[in-house]
Amino acid sequence: METKICTGCEKEKSITEFGKNNSSKSGLRSRCKKCESEYGLKRYHSNPKKFNEQKRIYRLNNLEHCKQLERKSSRKNSTKRLGKNRFYKLKAYGLTPQDYDFMLAAQSFKCEICPTKHESEENKFQKLSVDHCHKTGKVRALLCTLCNGAVGFVRESLETVENLKNYLIKHK
Repeated sequence: METKICTGCEKEKSITEFGKNNSSKSGLRSRCKKCESEYGLKRYHSNPKKFNEQKRIYRLNNLEHCKQLERKSSRKNSTKRLGKNRFYKLKAYGLTPQDYDFMLAAQSFKCEICPTKHESEENKFQKLSVDHCHKTGKVRALLCTLCNGAVGFVRESLETVENLKNYLIKHK
């Protein structure tokens, strides 16, 4: 197991506890993730206005850079890029594009919760979200963005869902 010494806490830690930094020789940050987080909080709390202004300027510059890239890339390249992003997102859940397509067909090309059809051959990149249990990581079904958000907002609590149902019935 490879290790590295953190310049923040000066402890020897596994390299998995360090974030990436492509500009350094080792390819890793000099401080561990925990120390990086503490350093960022200290920087923020020392001068929140300055910190927020720097972030705003960075975002504006980054947005302009992205717009320039979009203008340069052709429609063909952007759909290719969307396809790659889809693959990497599915990979995070242990799914292949074929697994996704199988699940989608099994659900009749609909969100598992609401009856609205969300996908068609024409809208290949308007995909449903992969819903999963945050405790176990087990994939449950494909949901539209709104339904997936609703599950998250109720914190997967059946009691909250029941209270929400009763509330809607009461105020119908």
